[in-house]
Amino acid sequence: MYYPVNDSESKRLLDTSTRPETSFGVIGGPRQGYANAFEHNRKLQTNREAMFAMRKVLTSPAVYVGADAWMSLMLSPTWRIRPADESAESLKYADHIGACLGIGQPPALGVPWEVRLESLLSPSLFGFGVWELVCKNVNGVWYTDIQSRDQASIAAFIVDANDKVVAVDQTPVYGWSSSIATIPASRILHIVHRPRGDGDFCGLGMLRACEPEYGDRVALSQLAIAGAQRWALQTPVIKPNQEMVRDLGLTPEQVQTEINDAQLMLKAYTSSEQAYLILPSFLEIDTFGGDISAPQALDSMIDSRDRRMLTVFLQQWLMLGSANAGGSYSLGETHVRAGEEHAAQTLTRLCRNMSSYVERAVKWQFGDVSRLKLPAITFDGLNSETFVQKLEALTGLVSSGILTPDDKMEDDVRRALEFKSERSVERTYENRMKLTVQPPVEYGQGRSKNAFELR
Repeated sequence: MYYPVNDSESKRLLDTSTRPETSFGVIGGPRQGYANAFEHNRKLQTNREAMFAMRKVLTSPAVYVGADAWMSLMLSPTWRIRPADESAESLKYADHIGACLGIGQPPALGVPWEVRLESLLSPSLFGFGVWELVCKNVNGVWYTDIQSRDQASIAAFIVDANDKVVAVDQTPVYGWSSSIATIPASRILHIVHRPRGDGDFCGLGMLRACEPEYGDRVALSQLAIAGAQRWALQTPVIKPNQEMVRDLGLTPEQVQTEINDAQLMLKAYTSSEQAYLILPSFLEIDTFGGDISAPQALDSMIDSRDRRMLTVFLQQWLMLGSANAGGSYSLGETHVRAGEEHAAQTLTRLCRNMSSYVERAVKWQFGDVSRLKLPAITFDGLNSETFVQKLEALTGLVSSGILTPDDKMEDDVRRALEFKSERSVERTYENRMKLTVQPPVEYGQGRSKNAFELR
């Protein structure tokens, strides 16, 4: 749709002589209120129902294993608090954040960083997370606690005219109470995973991506069980021999009576109440069924849903080598690397999101502080193996003069290789360039090793 304007109106609309100090437009995303307007499935638009559905998805064996492997990978790095600089002031702020979170030192509030981290990573599964920040005084020092708030208890996001969250409404998840707690944005940490557009406060978690496949898997499993129950055992069929019935001169009533008695005996036999059958000579027993090929075909369909759900976590390599899975070691290695890269991206976003916590935690203890002095939460070690593989290229770049070795580069290499000892001396550029790479030295059985010597 479009419509024309006259020349004077066009000049007004294109005029840049006036500095724009206010905005005319808004974000434009759908208003959410008490429902997630970005969710196309109406059954999941209410946040509480969506969270209950996601928790049900987590009970699937494939999802449980995939989520557990994913979380284990996310919890594997080494975490540090990096000060803004080496000044006493910056080091003090970094030490305070480390004590608040339990990173690099014992937690002042008693909660290990690994426990907090698992909670802070929940948005990757459920789409979003809300935590309330509460200050606690320990020996005269105000430490900022991060208290989790159940996603299902978040009833609404309160926004301003620009769709910025200013508070959240919280209701009890269980019980009959209808009371509402309103938590201001100044006291919350709100993390959104993969928002689907501006104004999406609920995000798109990995469990939501699994939900359709989970529904299919449940239906297929029920069909497979029903099919196995019906077809695993042969079904007996009672057939009167009509020629013998005529020879014996039996009436239809007499035949039906005998059939009824035979039905009772067969019922007792199939339920293991009776070990044998005694039937009149004119009644014959036939069977059908006993073929469970149909349920087995359903199993392959179930496996395909499991693989798709594992793919969401980039953990599909867990099914390599299983029936109908196929694959190889190299393919599995590729999947593992992709999972590591995805995990690194997620953790990097978490570090950025935690910057608002760092700013407030420092402020509530020390007062207003310049952002240039604030510490940062960092991690390393997730891709240590990949880093080791790059060392050969790194030495070549240094030797060619493309990279200049310095203290930071050495420290990064030491952390990646998990060296326990720190640098004992500061090295000059000239000393570093005395690093020489000797020709390969043979070590029997055709093996070779590069020898590095620091002079």
